[in-house]
Amino acid sequence: MKRKNRTRRRKDRLFFTDWYEDVQPQYRPWSKTLLVPMAIVGVIFTVLLVYAVILAASHAPEIGLRFAIIAVILLLMGVAFGLMVGAFRSEEKMLMAGQARESAERKYLMTLINSLTDAVLALDKNGRIIFYNAAALDIFDTNQSLTGSSIANVLQVHNEHNAKVKIWDEIKANQRILTRSDLVLKQGDDKLSIELTATPIINDAELGSFGFVLMIRNITAEKTLEESKDEFIAVTGHELRTPIAVAEGSVSNLKAIINKGNFDEAVLKRSVEMADNQIKMLAKIANDLLTLSRLDRGIKAPKENIDIQKFADETIAKYQTSAREKGLTLRAEVEKNIGSIETTKLYLAEVLQNFVTNSIKYTQKGEVVLKIWAGEGFVEFDVVDTGIGISKKDGQKVFEKFYRSEDYRTRETGGTGLGLYIVQRLVAVIHGKIVFESELNKGSKFGIQIRRRDF
Repeated sequence: MKRKNRTRRRKDRLFFTDWYEDVQPQYRPWSKTLLVPMAIVGVIFTVLLVYAVILAASHAPEIGLRFAIIAVILLLMGVAFGLMVGAFRSEEKMLMAGQARESAERKYLMTLINSLTDAVLALDKNGRIIFYNAAALDIFDTNQSLTGSSIANVLQVHNEHNAKVKIWDEIKANQRILTRSDLVLKQGDDKLSIELTATPIINDAELGSFGFVLMIRNITAEKTLEESKDEFIAVTGHELRTPIAVAEGSVSNLKAIINKGNFDEAVLKRSVEMADNQIKMLAKIANDLLTLSRLDRGIKAPKENIDIQKFADETIAKYQTSAREKGLTLRAEVEKNIGSIETTKLYLAEVLQNFVTNSIKYTQKGEVVLKIWAGEGFVEFDVVDTGIGISKKDGQKVFEKFYRSEDYRTRETGGTGLGLYIVQRLVAVIHGKIVFESELNKGSKFGIQIRRRDF
């Protein structure tokens, strides 16, 4: 889902600024309008004073004295008027400074609200949206203004059982804080799991609330993780139950045979082998779970310089016995003078272990070959077999957690469905690239590319 976050945030900040400017009183520099009457008083004073001097000079001192007295009175009035204007201007500056501080604080508050990743909306008592932050536009997947819209129309949600929830009716009926984390918001083909908290704005104990503040949080990731954990526990429990039951049955058979005292060597051998195989299966499951836990916690193994030819020989020797027991040829083809590579040996060995053991398991006849060759800036480790292969449909899902093919030949062998999922995680940790090719009934190739210098 594409979202135009940057445009929305800019638009939303403008909205908040305009809203606060509309509701705040405007302090005008009104003292400037007093300059005109002050100028008029000054002109009259000057004219009267000049006229008094002229009269005094023209032998009319009494009249000139009167005009001089009037001019002095006007002068005193002007001084008093000027002092008053000065006081007014000082008060005006204080008011304007206070307004500037208040405006800066509001802008800072709005910046903080717009920086929240949770959607914040304010509603009036009728459920109309008064203001909102940028995250609200994201969660509703719109770039249109929400001001004046009814929350009942904007926030149409369902519960986890797909029943429609009239959320505005619940909000206005509840005079306390309402919190719900079981809501689903549909956006076309997408569904968001959300947590909603509605808080009434109380103005007067008798009048009650006159609006609400909503906080909406996208908890889709948390819900998905929770569901994955539930699925993981269920599937792991199922996978553990089978080998435990088989091992328990085999041991019970052994105890019964021993108690009878009539030992049948073939039956004993078969029971011991079955118990041994199932215990190995349990060990494999435990190892897979520990590996996943290590990856989830971000624990990294150290890198080391690996001699590729020596590493290939060690890998082949480790699984040669298993291949021979099935009548398969296991060998390595390593490019001459390939040298070494610096990477996490533990993880590379675990990846190739999964590839080789799977190839041996699902190959009935033929061979399994570990091919190692160098490309431009990388080394590729491929495990190629002549096994049962994988269909195109299954090939799209083989790296998914707990996935196992429906092919009966795959179901005949044990497995947890975690191996290739873990491989995918390990390859990502060492910044490698998975190579996969397969053709049903002809064989498969699983490989990993690793860069020569991996920082």
